[in-house]
Amino acid sequence: MDNRLETKNFLSKRGARQGASTPKTSAPLSIQRLLEERNELAIKHDGLPHVGSRPDSQEFYTEVKKVKEAFDLYGFSENLMSRDLPSPPQEKVRLGAGSPAAFPAFPTAKKKIIEALESDKIHEYPLAAGNDTAREEFVKYLASIGFKNDTPYADSQTVESGLSKENVIFTSASTQAFDLILKVIARKDDIVLMTAPNYGLFSFMPERMGARVELVALKEENDWLLDPKDLAQRIDYLNHKYAQLHKNKKKRAPRVVAFFNMNPHNPLGKVMGKSRLKLLTEISQVCKQRGVFVIDDLVYRDLTFDRNELSVPVSSIKGMFQNTISLFSLSKAYSLASIRAGAIVADETVIRGIRNSIFQTLDSVSTLQVAAIAGAFNTSTERQKTYDKYFSKLIPEYQYRYQLIKALVEGLTSVQDKNLQKRIIQDVEKYAGKSAAPKLLQGIKGVCLAAKTTPEAGFFALLDFSALKNKYYYGLQIKQEKHLMKFLFNDNNIKFISGESISWPDNQQFIGRITFALVPEDLVLAFSKIKESVEKLKDYKQPYKPVLKGENSGI
Repeated sequence: MDNRLETKNFLSKRGARQGASTPKTSAPLSIQRLLEERNELAIKHDGLPHVGSRPDSQEFYTEVKKVKEAFDLYGFSENLMSRDLPSPPQEKVRLGAGSPAAFPAFPTAKKKIIEALESDKIHEYPLAAGNDTAREEFVKYLASIGFKNDTPYADSQTVESGLSKENVIFTSASTQAFDLILKVIARKDDIVLMTAPNYGLFSFMPERMGARVELVALKEENDWLLDPKDLAQRIDYLNHKYAQLHKNKKKRAPRVVAFFNMNPHNPLGKVMGKSRLKLLTEISQVCKQRGVFVIDDLVYRDLTFDRNELSVPVSSIKGMFQNTISLFSLSKAYSLASIRAGAIVADETVIRGIRNSIFQTLDSVSTLQVAAIAGAFNTSTERQKTYDKYFSKLIPEYQYRYQLIKALVEGLTSVQDKNLQKRIIQDVEKYAGKSAAPKLLQGIKGVCLAAKTTPEAGFFALLDFSALKNKYYYGLQIKQEKHLMKFLFNDNNIKFISGESISWPDNQQFIGRITFALVPEDLVLAFSKIKESVEKLKDYKQPYKPVLKGENSGI
């Protein structure tokens, strides 16, 4: 639908719902002209802001267009409401957030931030690439986790494993880092390859700068791990396809320029650690042989549950450093999401391009961001002791919360550990009441955890609602995933990230990405609401009779 028509329809719909005509604007001419050209600014989203658009003003390409439509449901509740359904209650149940657990900030990072604030240099502008000392310390940390550059440049002042400070630059977390990388390596219509599923919001970024996203599907029979043969075939097919489409044009044909490798994976939580090193090596070699950068997202690395299986950085594999661009962030594992601190590690030529871009836009990143990174990623004894103590408490808490969700969805007997069962019973009785606990711990009929998706890292679970297909909520039949989202929102003001939002590869399944970073009380209450809603579904239509007491909108 044309954006202007979409805006007009929205305003008409809103006026009808409120019993009033569309109000005439009293805005000055400058604002009116702005809205004519940027009509998305007329719509107030209650959740996510507008996801953006392509620079040529055309629609996103097919796969990303599906993701956009799904996020429009998540971020704009008006799209979920209907006259023929009850208005949602005021109390919200939000299970789609990406924030980590409310855990104290990583102590040595916090210490460095405080030191930076108290420094007599705080009045000075920082360098575009970040503090030299911090970069040198970060390089030592990289060497300690296996990074090595087998072919450093002759004039590089390498300090550890062939790396130098010129291989590192600091950013405002991994989102800005990904954007900066794309600006350097991708040209118009070039292809960034991602897995399906993936982190949906990143799929918009290449297309917002004129490139495009294509997908390579992960498969349940492969334990949701990427098959290198599938990757090779997908790259070869896409390169051939676009070469043929552009063979009579003077400019070079668009090509696959990067593969976005999440390790651990978001949202699956799969980890390619030392036991899967062969697989990771094969994936990396497929990319290198075809001139495709590996963008190695290591953001969830320190939230790996098995501490002997921490994800292996691609840049630690022999011969892979120069073909790899690695991402680090404090947002997920170090409880410092609001600091927005991250880092990019890459060949010097890539870092130069990113440095130029930072200088031309932001000028430089915050000294506090750099200080936080320096405090979290170094080789000091203090940091190592802090790290061991910190994650020895945090990881078991995430593991428990996943088991709590498992019990609430699939029943208490699905949890094997008897001690965990006792703790789960105590929490459910505490937060839902002793009388309600037994029923809650029977699970939710028609809902289960997606097959073979037990997370090995992170804090997301994938729920499968497919068994609810074709059931009715009043006159609404759940035929598509959007109908599921509409039902849950209108009945109990429940939202989560849908399968379409993360490019789930099987469109016959109805999938929800659910965070378990919430405290146990919130998880118990949230899943009790989901259970309550699911039990209202019928195999037949039910007439809805509105309660004439005015609308009770919880959007």
